[in-house]
Amino acid sequence: MKAAKKGNLLTLDESTANLPISPVAGLTPRELQICAMAALGDKQIAARLHISIATVRSHFRSIAVKLDVRSRAAALVVLLTSDRGPILIPVG
Repeated sequence: MKAAKKGNLLTLDESTANLPISPVAGLTPRELQICAMAALGDKQIAARLHISIATVRSHFRSIAVKLDVRSRAAALVVLLTSDRGPILIPVG
């Protein structure tokens, strides 16, 4: 993989164009945090992160759209079976 430095920007050449992109590439740090806590349930996630249950559900909807899945279970499968290995996010 080659990268060329152009001013303050790093640009990648064509040899990197076909590399698989991790499914987490489009997720925000908060969305990753929400995924890591998915087994807790909406109410517990909301309490731990000091956000509303509606916000937790909104994050899960956004995650599903970004990963092109229809459920949070499917989103977790995508994250756990990534080409780059399982995505492990520390909680706490």
